[in-house]
Amino acid sequence: LFSFLLCQLKLFLVIFTKTLLLKRENKPTVLINTILPFGAALAAKLTCCHIVYYVHEISIRPLILKKWLKFILKFTADEAIYVSNYLKENEGVHNNVIKEVVIYNSLPPNLKVKSTDVVCNDFIVFMPSSLKRYKGVYDFVDISRKFQGTNIQFILALNTEEAEFNAFVGSFESFNNIQILRRPSDIYSIYN
Repeated sequence: LFSFLLCQLKLFLVIFTKTLLLKRENKPTVLINTILPFGAALAAKLTCCHIVYYVHEISIRPLILKKWLKFILKFTADEAIYVSNYLKENEGVHNNVIKEVVIYNSLPPNLKVKSTDVVCNDFIVFMPSSLKRYKGVYDFVDISRKFQGTNIQFILALNTEEAEFNAFVGSFESFNNIQILRRPSDIYSIYN
């Protein structure tokens, strides 16, 4: 906790100093990645910056910290960008002051794969994710079970520790149409 608060103080001082020196006619925009860096948000607010939050994970413990961080977001943000409707609906601010939008994560343009490039008679459904229930990983496995015996293959790539991965995989019977991977060394190769 001490190191987290120290980091927030450092962030506050850096953002405050840098944005204070900028010209007032060029109101700077500060993009805050996740709701954790509240020091940056407070400094940007004090120096009249335009503050945009990029919200993609809100599984924060303890609950009092999560409430504090959401309060800071509500108090400081001009805009909030969420990576899913789920986050916007369940974790959003929902007031008329903050502009809230959803912009889904996407693949880099250099990873465009034309369907003619795939030499396979199967339809492949790929889901990269962290191992969190709210991400839909259990639903993904359930859906794969319902499509057994079809030409639909499922690939689930999980970013998780080995013990959690083994417990997750062990909680399901094996299916012939799903492959569950743990931290593939080259996730982009799965798209090709």
